[in-house]
Amino acid sequence: MASPHLTPLTPDQRVRAKDILTGLYKYYRQSPPPIDPASRLKPRQYRRADLLELVCKYTVSEQGQDRVLSYLLTSFLDNETEWQEQRQQLATLDLSNILTAFADFDSWDQPRKTAVAVRIEQTADRLVDYFFLPLRASGHKTPQPTPGLASRTDILPVGTSHRLSNLRAQCLIRDHHRCVITRRFDEPEAISRTDRDGANARDDDGRLLSEEEEDTAFLEVAHIIPHSLMSGDGAELNDSKKYILQVLDMFDPGITNLIDGQDIDRTFNALTLMLDMHKRFGSLKVYFEPVPAEKNNGAGEYIDKILRDEDSAMVKADGSTELGSILLVKLWDKTAIVP
Repeated sequence: MASPHLTPLTPDQRVRAKDILTGLYKYYRQSPPPIDPASRLKPRQYRRADLLELVCKYTVSEQGQDRVLSYLLTSFLDNETEWQEQRQQLATLDLSNILTAFADFDSWDQPRKTAVAVRIEQTADRLVDYFFLPLRASGHKTPQPTPGLASRTDILPVGTSHRLSNLRAQCLIRDHHRCVITRRFDEPEAISRTDRDGANARDDDGRLLSEEEEDTAFLEVAHIIPHSLMSGDGAELNDSKKYILQVLDMFDPGITNLIDGQDIDRTFNALTLMLDMHKRFGSLKVYFEPVPAEKNNGAGEYIDKILRDEDSAMVKADGSTELGSILLVKLWDKTAIVP
């Protein structure tokens, strides 16, 4: 994965890198690698090139885009063994050599071109299996505070009741006791204020609660970066979670420093949402960016199917159940899976 010390690309390198990727994706769409007839795995039903294009397009910062461009080009040029070694050395990689290597791609022989098409598929599948799939699976599982609060937060592990209760209270105050999407008011708070003030009970902005157009609702605290990423059975995160954090840091350099340890339970990483909106947000059905990377390429629908099959605990006779991906979801939180 890209190093935080990667030398920024020059404007010319950035343009060349994007042009090269556009050409590689065009070739892949026109000449996808043949399906191995000996493989028992069902072909994946999402558009890999579209996914990778959107991953780069919607990486916000210039530094993040440089990392994604470098990551993709490195992945496409090297085979799997070389990629595992290269990602540890990307800080010293001279990207100009890779740009030069791809400059004459049109003149490459068919086996070399097919090898690149295979790596495009491997790279997209790696991101789906080890980033998007576990991230979505864990996205709506923010633990909610329970009674019996501890007295100190500085010695408690990530996600304890005391800190989560404090986080919920702080988010409710910041968000005026309303869901940030639907704007519906918190029902327990409405009952408390009505018991205290009667017909004069008002919201945080001084409006009468009796004049609310929508019914009140039970609200939850929802983590933006999933809470479970920074929790585990031991002091060290397993390799699966480390990989997800590396990808997050590639997209948004420095983000992992903001959510390290207990900081994942700070208000800048949480929202106040109704229960159903919390589930939709965690499943990437509700989002705050124009177009998230999973949309418009089929990957979202593919991941949804995996999670539905996981919930149903059934294996379909027609062979359409993605058993390998379901196993990844089951194991990612406890097993050191090295992508």
